[in-house]
Amino acid sequence: MKTGKGYAFWTSVLYILLFSGAQAAVAAVGSYALIPRLISQVMNILSNPYYYFDLYSLEGLFSELGPFIYAVITISDILAVAILLIYLSHKKYKTKEYLEITKPETKTVLMAVLLAFGYVIILMSILGKMPSDIMDSYAQSSSALASGDTSFGSIFMEVLAVVLVAPVSEEIFFRGAIYSRLREHFDLWPAVLICSALFGLQHFGLVWFSYTFVLSIILCLVREYYQSIVPCITIHMVFNLFGSFMGYLSLSKTANAVLLVSAIAAFAAGAVLFFANKKEHRPYLEALGIYEVKRSLFCTSCGAKSDGNSNFCSNCGHKL
Repeated sequence: MKTGKGYAFWTSVLYILLFSGAQAAVAAVGSYALIPRLISQVMNILSNPYYYFDLYSLEGLFSELGPFIYAVITISDILAVAILLIYLSHKKYKTKEYLEITKPETKTVLMAVLLAFGYVIILMSILGKMPSDIMDSYAQSSSALASGDTSFGSIFMEVLAVVLVAPVSEEIFFRGAIYSRLREHFDLWPAVLICSALFGLQHFGLVWFSYTFVLSIILCLVREYYQSIVPCITIHMVFNLFGSFMGYLSLSKTANAVLLVSAIAAFAAGAVLFFANKKEHRPYLEALGIYEVKRSLFCTSCGAKSDGNSNFCSNCGHKL
């Protein structure tokens, strides 16, 4: 079994390629508008070897998908998670333990909601003050993901894809599989920063990268200290919910000011709950709060979690 920081990093990159590849594959197959144009391109190449093949940009592809974009997100994310779970099962990992899928306490869910609500409203306030040239590019990229349809069916699909499916799938991949792999071989902050950088890059664009990078740091720390991706999923769902639908509201300056103050208070309350209730019995917790990786968190043979007190797996006896 290969081990080491390089192996952990490149395995994480492969997980992302799996996630993005599933989206690209479903988009290509599912777009009724794209397929005929691709066939037309192929026919032009066959009839003229010197014909230039035009590769469409990401925004162009999303525009081609139009009203089907949320169906594509839903199907591709479910497909990617299914492939990941099959892979982990094939490698004989105990999936729930490896991905840290555990039931959180009620106060943990409350902390997650407060942090998410506070962060997304503060973020939207900051974005509203950004220079127009930066925001024009961001708005153009964002519009490629919006169908513009306000019918019940379209809104239902947007909620299903953006608020439910995407947070679950992305947390399983990033704070689940990727963070677990990185944390086996990296100390706390290198693992957090690498996972967050990969998460930001997966969302494209400078503005998207910036706020998803910060969001991922929050999510990684919640995953680290609460030993579960469920509160991470909660944060992600609330963040996407407000991020997607606040644009439908038209608020006065006074209402926006009250909302911003409420968001700051909510984020502060969430932070207080985080520091007051975070768990500190990780197997690699060292004296004085210094984190150090002494051995792999999970057995590389059977995937069982190590208790950190032995050089051998308690499940299969494999040397850690």
